[in-house]
Amino acid sequence: MSRRILCWGDSNTYGYAPQSPLGGRYPPQVRWTDQLAALRPGREVWNWGENGREIPRRPWELQRLEEALQKAAPVDGVVIMLGSNDLLQMSPPRAEVAEARMGALIAWLQARRGQGTRILLTAPPPMRRGAWVGEDALVEASRTLAQRYRALAGALGIPFADAGAWEVELAFDGVHFTPRGHQAFARGMDRELRALDL
Repeated sequence: MSRRILCWGDSNTYGYAPQSPLGGRYPPQVRWTDQLAALRPGREVWNWGENGREIPRRPWELQRLEEALQKAAPVDGVVIMLGSNDLLQMSPPRAEVAEARMGALIAWLQARRGQGTRILLTAPPPMRRGAWVGEDALVEASRTLAQRYRALAGALGIPFADAGAWEVELAFDGVHFTPRGHQAFARGMDRELRALDL
């Protein structure tokens, strides 16, 4: 049976290659979304990642998500992995703020999509010190985010995945996946989706 998955995320979903200039991306065979599609026959993966994306909360941001869902319809599952850019833009970074934003987004999505579409809330791998991450507070907030997302998913009755448990290798900037990181992420996500029959 075929399964259609929409992946709504930031630069790590988009496939941003940190060594490239001007927002370049890894080739399709490196990106975790394309690898994910290849791991299960009949699985169609729509990559809707965007560099710099934060958790949608403004009307125009929510409208873009709705448009993506309409273009990809019928959608069996939605993978949402966001929050890193929210923390990077905060001073000081606060995981509880990202959690509140995500909670509002999931509630909005549930109200519009009903129960027919499974939503998998995914915590990004924690950041590490690097060219983009110069303070321990940011690393700690990114670690705390997974705990808060897990509790949020439980409260909302949706599945949760913690990419921090998948040994995803990060590049020199402390944020973006290396090619090996994309491979590890694809394998971890495949396990989670198979458990949901997606």
